[in-house]
Amino acid sequence: MKRTLLLAVLICLFCISLLGCGATNKLQSVTLTPVGNGGFVSLAGEGGTLQFQAIGNFSNAKGVDVTNRVTYTMTLVSGSIDKQGYPLQLPPQSVTLSPTGLVTAVEPFVCSWTDKNYPDDRDPKSGKKPAWFVVGSYKVVATLNGIDSNPAYVALASASGDGPDGQCGP
Repeated sequence: MKRTLLLAVLICLFCISLLGCGATNKLQSVTLTPVGNGGFVSLAGEGGTLQFQAIGNFSNAKGVDVTNRVTYTMTLVSGSIDKQGYPLQLPPQSVTLSPTGLVTAVEPFVCSWTDKNYPDDRDPKSGKKPAWFVVGSYKVVATLNGIDSNPAYVALASASGDGPDGQCGP
């Protein structure tokens, strides 16, 4: 009787251990993307907004939307300036980031793009078009369970720039 009971307990423990094998869904990485855009984005216009989406990639090969579960951080990229050569300000000046990944352009509005063909592209005879370069940006990262996402970079185009007709950025 004792042998049968012991054998039954061992078989139960073996079966339970088999059920646990391979069932872990461990977070492997977090992918951060701006909704409807590619990697580098420009926040255009006064009060312009941009929504980020965070996808948690798990060991069971499932991607899960974790946009509202991550912690977002926004930092100024070192050496970032505006079109006039002034250093960009730290958030929440010029840009804010909500707990749900919504980035908003706020005062003071700035342009962190420069037209490398300025002022030649003002003259129609030159045939030159604006050649846009980013001179300042912010880096956004989402973190979940100690795992950081890929960085996403945001340039600002909430003020007029040095492009034709005051354009800021492409």
